[in-house]
Amino acid sequence: MLLFIILGLFAYGLMFSNVKPERVQVELFKPAEQTIRSTKTVEDTYKTEQEKEEISKQVADVYSLKKNMPKIKSI
Repeated sequence: MLLFIILGLFAYGLMFSNVKPERVQVELFKPAEQTIRSTKTVEDTYKTEQEKEEISKQVADVYSLKKNMPKIKSI
């Protein structure tokens, strides 16, 4: 049991720097010294759909005629 406790404390000590929160010094109405990134990513679905439609309008349609297909007679 003592071995597991020692091993756990050793692993915690090795990994602590990866999970330790950073302190950021910011002041109101002044630019931050470093870039502050959000932990969550939020997608703007409306803007994404607009951009998809805009890009799809820029691509020309491509059609190819297959000569070995039988012709369909209209009734």
